[in-house]
Amino acid sequence: MNKNVATYIISGFLGSGKTTLIKNLYQHKAPNEKWLIVVNEFGVIGFDGHDIEAQKDEVVQIPGGCMCCSSKLPLQVNLTKALRKEDFDRVIIEPTGLGHLSEIKELIKSDFSSVLNLKGVVSTIDAKVLRDARYHDLDLFYDQLSQADLIVANKVDTYQQEDLSNLESYLTSKNITAEIVKTNYGKIDIDNLKQIEIITKKHHHHHHHHNEEVKEFDNEFTCKGHYKFGEDGTSISYQLKDVNFNSRLFLLTITSNPIKRLKGYMKIDGIKQSVQYDGFYFDIKPVESEENFFEVISLDQINLDAFNSKLLSCIEN
Repeated sequence: MNKNVATYIISGFLGSGKTTLIKNLYQHKAPNEKWLIVVNEFGVIGFDGHDIEAQKDEVVQIPGGCMCCSSKLPLQVNLTKALRKEDFDRVIIEPTGLGHLSEIKELIKSDFSSVLNLKGVVSTIDAKVLRDARYHDLDLFYDQLSQADLIVANKVDTYQQEDLSNLESYLTSKNITAEIVKTNYGKIDIDNLKQIEIITKKHHHHHHHHNEEVKEFDNEFTCKGHYKFGEDGTSISYQLKDVNFNSRLFLLTITSNPIKRLKGYMKIDGIKQSVQYDGFYFDIKPVESEENFFEVISLDQINLDAFNSKLLSCIEN
């Protein structure tokens, strides 16, 4: 087992492009380097692990919730197993967009200090989210940025003039001084990682308690479903049967609800599609996949019965 392995946390709030950034970094790594990528998604299905094209033994996927809470033990177990199995030159940890970075950093430093050398935290952000005033006072959003050593303002080609100004104003108002890199499609130079060093600074300590409502459900269009509502919002995961959604009705249902993130593989208008939604834009494209699921995330509580009823009305034979 290698010692002192350079380790980075790459995080970002819902739909900000952190997985795309990791894919770009991985594709440009030195050929002789072996990376371990630890992926965690909010919910029970797990999507991002499928989306990272790496060697099978280089991706550890931990679906099921926040790394610092419900998945803390699985993180420890799976990370330990991976590090014992192979020697890695670099470790990338991608926590859920609903994860508290301060607690993940503490976990790495306390439980893996003899093996992993935490170099720093990169946080991606789509500055358009600051058009929604709720983000300005959201503790979880603050935690994502205040813990960062490098902030990647992603998708800048979709910004309006005031979006970067809003980001800079927010960072100034919160006394966040991390360096900002502006880019599209998660493209940053791999040297940005090598230059990051942990800077000792006083961070707001967020006491993270889960007061959750969790439901399992089954109905006409799912063989498995999972609903969770807590202080950080709502996630609903659907493992779909062989159903086909009308695109117009489905998009209308999603945009008429307070959905901030949607990811999945599903049949729309008779074609299997990869579907992503970041609260502003849809990215829908044909895909060859046996996977048949999707997940939605919201900052607000969603009425499960009403939402499921709307989804049923979108299904076509």
